Amino acid sequence: MSLINEIKEMLSEVTKVNFKGNKFVLKIDVNEDPNKKGIKVQFLPTTFAGMSKQQQDEIAMELGAKLNQGLAQLGLTVERDRELKDKTILGFFIYIEYLDKIIINALNQAAQPSNEIKEGEKANKPSTKPIEVSFKELTPLQKKKVQAFEKIVGGKHSQILNTIHGMVLKIDKEFTDNSYRLNADYPKTLKAAKARWVETSKDNVKIGF
Repeated sequence: MSLINEIKEMLSEVTKVNFKGNKFVLKIDVNEDPNKKGIKVQFLPTTFAGMSKQQQDEIAMELGAKLNQGLAQLGLTVERDRELKDKTILGFFIYIEYLDKIIINALNQAAQPSNEIKEGEKANKPSTKPIEVSFKELTPLQKKKVQAFEKIVGGKHSQILNTIHGMVLKIDKEFTDNSYRLNADYPKTLKAAKARWVETSKDNVKIGF
């Protein structure tokens, strides 16, 4: 088979998605960035009709909502990947920690016939309502993250919540300025610790991870 025919055969086997009148090719792969491990979900446009930035953002928001709605029962959630070099691609990302939760839950359920809750299970059980968990109930990886966030912020946590979109850590910290919200791309220390978002108020910092 010639190279051209091989390429044509590969293209015919990919998943095509028609969403809001736009056609995309769905590509799922693993991310090679060691600081951002996980699964990348990308929607590649089949035509380049010049979609505006606003249209692209609106479609991305609706696609993300659809994906999160379908993945919620698995305890997974996607986030918009804005670091793609090709800005025509609508990219999303699933952090590898979410896959850890699925594996841990599967192992716990297989090895635990009774209703007894093992360490880390409460903190990894998907829930539609926020569940407050203690530090000792976290997995070893989650404990390391909490300790890293405490060191970065310079305070001790007062609450840990398990939500449908992931874990939320509350650290007591007083601020003199008005509250504000910033993306986890800044500062770099929070990004390296894999914070999804950071929100501050007058007397505390909340971090999603």
